[in-house]
Amino acid sequence: MTGNLANQGGAIANINSGVLTVGFCLFIANEASDRGGAIFNRGQASIGNGTQIFSNRASAGGGIYNIANGQLTITGNTWISGNTATGTFALGSGYGGGIANLGIAILLDVTITDNTSLREGGGIFSDATTTLTNVYIYDNRATDRDTGKGGGIYVRQGTTTLVSGCTLLENRSGWRSGLDGIMFTNNALLVTNDDLNNLFDPVICENQ
Repeated sequence: MTGNLANQGGAIANINSGVLTVGFCLFIANEASDRGGAIFNRGQASIGNGTQIFSNRASAGGGIYNIANGQLTITGNTWISGNTATGTFALGSGYGGGIANLGIAILLDVTITDNTSLREGGGIFSDATTTLTNVYIYDNRATDRDTGKGGGIYVRQGTTTLVSGCTLLENRSGWRSGLDGIMFTNNALLVTNDDLNNLFDPVICENQ
């Protein structure tokens, strides 16, 4: 799916408690003016089997936007790369360059690299429940000097768990002007299991 345009879900909008299964798919250069450059999910979505989500754009959730009450599962060597959360649609948007999760998200065997957000969460923005296993998060960026935080992952609230086999490397933020792997607020619970993951970038608590 290439070059599609929409308000929400540049390529696919899964709404009204729909059930979506995506496998062996390629999403390139799709754009949503609001949320979910490639995929917007309000139901149950399963993405896997080598799916590639490349170079999509949205105001928030450059690659994927999983709304509150959405259930998102990403597995099977899926790549999410080169997506952008532009922040152009509404004040306060621009978060989640690769993924913006406001529901329940489970990621297993996923690569998230070279994504960009204007504001929080260059790779992943988490505002609810996010569980990561064997996820490689590399070279993502949150660019704004004041609000660009959590180059790899930004956790605003809810619970984010790195179970095992996760790597964070060379993620950056404008707010730190340097490496910024995970930033989480004191309203959130972050479980990193340091002995089971490779966290080369800093993990920072932001007091709010």
